[in-house]
Amino acid sequence: MEGLSLDPRILYNNIKESKYKNIKKDLSFEKLLDKKTEENRSTQKEQRLAELKKACVAMESLFVEQVLNAMRKTVSKNFLNGGFAEEVFEDMLYQEYALKIAESEKFGISNIMYNQLKDFI
Repeated sequence: MEGLSLDPRILYNNIKESKYKNIKKDLSFEKLLDKKTEENRSTQKEQRLAELKKACVAMESLFVEQVLNAMRKTVSKNFLNGGFAEEVFEDMLYQEYALKIAESEKFGISNIMYNQLKDFI
């Protein structure tokens, strides 16, 4: 079907003109438009659900990071003090730890949030 356009109006005109004999002639413009609209809706819903999942993981990551930071403050540093560079590195390290913990879905907060919110999309 070389040269077949995905635009429903052009497809409808091509069917009307019988350029493509193997395409059913009983397809109407409205049916084609409804089919395309439904495909777009399902794709958009999948995209929104994927974005919701990412947001839930990010939220869990923030929570886990706060827990890790609170735990880190309870540990005293006796031996070495790396100064500002060490603090920045530790902050980034703990952010990454929190993200990996959240992505592993072992904590479970993101799954609970996702299951509660997915019905609203």
